Amino acid sequence: MIFVLIYRWSILFNSARENMHHHHEQPPQPHVPADGVRALVFVADGSEDIETACITDVLVRAGVLVTLCSVMPSRRCTVTMARHLRVTADTSIDDVTDLSGYAAVVLPGGMPGAQTIGDHQQAQQLLAEMIRRPDGTIAAICAAPAVALGSLLHASGVPLATCFPAMRERLTSAGCVTVYVDEPVVAAKAASGCTVITSKGPATALRFAVALVERLVGSEKADAVARALLLH
Repeated sequence: MIFVLIYRWSILFNSARENMHHHHEQPPQPHVPADGVRALVFVADGSEDIETACITDVLVRAGVLVTLCSVMPSRRCTVTMARHLRVTADTSIDDVTDLSGYAAVVLPGGMPGAQTIGDHQQAQQLLAEMIRRPDGTIAAICAAPAVALGSLLHASGVPLATCFPAMRERLTSAGCVTVYVDEPVVAAKAASGCTVITSKGPATALRFAVALVERLVGSEKADAVARALLLH
């Protein structure tokens, strides 16, 4: 009788331990936002590491569904960032035919990543599609406002923008409409009504991402994320 009880207790103990072990091994399930807010983030070889991480991390914390999109040729989704970190994107730009379902297009800076985005025909077509939408949002940081967006900002009547300070002349030389503003984060409207958010660089990336959260999901969520990040 004692042997049977010990045997049964051993079976129950081992079963419980295995269940606990399997429970802890389960990967966290991705959070899918109830309201379906989606953002498309372009990356390329040479995109800025900190900015890309801040953008994607903060948006996901706010419940935004982020798609990291490589603009590299031949549908190559693995990109080498400016500081040589390797990142695998969710999709290739060759598979993004339009912006249906996306509330925003976001551009990290870094060189030559921003230049690659600026020179990519499909990327520029998608940005032009977004900036024509009255409810659209484009966000760009560091070199990207000047290098990847400059002429589009002027052509679309965006009055104010900022960028990495060394790129200031390149931003303003693209035309006579957009004025450089020496602020960490600048939000302005295109003639269509599209919101354009720009920022200076790695040190302003968190504030930039929180400003984008405020635009996409509201100030309450933005404040909550900022407090969690100790920005307040």
